Formats: sequence, structure tokens, C-alpha cells
Amino acid sequence: HLLGNVKLGIYGSIATPTVVVQMVATYVFNPFITLFAEELEKGDIKVFLNTLKKCVMWLGGISIASVIGGLLLGKIGLFVLYGAKVAKYSELLTPLIICSALIAFMWLLGGVLVAARSFRWLLLSNVLSSVTIIPLSYILEDKFDMQGASYATIISITLAIIVLCIGLTFEVARRKKVQADI
Repeated sequence: HLLGNVKLGIYGSIATPTVVVQMVATYVFNPFITLFAEELEKGDIKVFLNTLKKCVMWLGGISIASVIGGLLLGKIGLFVLYGAKVAKYSELLTPLIICSALIAFMWLLGGVLVAARSFRWLLLSNVLSSVTIIPLSYILEDKFDMQGASYATIISITLAIIVLCIGLTFEVARRKKVQADI
């Protein structure tokens, strides 16, 4: 909202269709959250990691396909949805698709940590992301206009994903150690 209501409306209009990436991704990995919990409960770390790897690969494929689709058809799609006035800002679309894909990855990792009952990493990642996006938004929107909001989101969500990956690594190592001690 730092840039005014008109730019917020344009940005929001372009961002809205990118939510499809997150929705498709949740359809891919949500059914596996229970399976992750069961595999962890059984102590089957190898199957757990293989399942996680498959989910990450599917999510990566969806993300890549979405970026390519946005690059090839984004301007046309925006024109059909909103007209020429919004379509001329189609350069905003690719970073917004990347934001949406990163949020989907964050949701996957967060769901896995919930299944592992490792809430502190989830909390830490969310706090870090929330704390970093505010100053980044001011700095990057001032420098990059509307694109700055996407850049701030990409950076803050990437930081959250890094924390979630660290947390997941510690959780897997802890469970392997427990299993080795049995």
C-alpha cells in the first residue's frame, strides 16, 4: 500500500491468478501430510525422505511449468482477464508466480514439520519472514516500485524456507539418532 491504491489494484489484479499455483500444489502434497506423520511415527525415515523428495519434485515441476506458462501466455491471459491497462504490467507476473511457488514450498515444509510435531521451527520461520518483509518492502518498493513487493516476498519466504529446511534436517537427524539408540 506504500505505492498508492492504483498500483495496489494493478498489483493485486496480477497477483490473483498466481494463487492457482498454490492451490494446485496443495492438491499434490496435502494428501501426504498424514503419510508423513505415519512414516515418522513408525520411524521409517527412508520412506519419509523418499516421499518428501517426490513431493518436492512434483512441486518443482508445477512451479517450473507455471513460470514457463506465465512467460508464454501471461500477457495474453492478463489482457483477456483485465484488458490492456493491466496487461501492460505483465512483467510483474513472473516474480509473482515465483512468490506463489515459494509459498507453496513453505506450506509443504510447514506441513511436514507439523506432522513431525516440530513447531518451534515453524514458528521461527514465520517470525523471521514476518520481521524481514516489513523493512524489505519499504526498501525494495522504493527502489523497484511494484516489483519491490515481489522481491521482498521472495527474500522473506526464502529465508523462511531455509529455516524450515534446517529444522527438518535437525528433526530427521534427531529421529535417526533415537532409532539408532533403540
